[in-house]
Amino acid sequence: MTHLAVFRGAALRPAGDVVEADIARESADDVLAGLTALSVDHDGGITLESLDTVLSDAADAAEEAAPSGSKGMMTSMRRPMTAGWTE
Repeated sequence: MTHLAVFRGAALRPAGDVVEADIARESADDVLAGLTALSVDHDGGITLESLDTVLSDAADAAEEAAPSGSKGMMTSMRRPMTAGWTE
């Protein structure tokens, strides 16, 4: 995971923080499992977007650190964060 951004109080309905991060496609299942374990899919929302191009050394490192599989970055794991969020 890279390019983590937290926008405190940015979400209005449901109220909470908005969190965005770029993750390697190979890590998506683990990240989604963690978010659904926190009930993000019920208390907020999860949005996934596929990226065509990422120019970033940090993204390259995250992609290399991810489990083997088809390479590529997915981005914008977005959600209003409420209970259960810790940095």
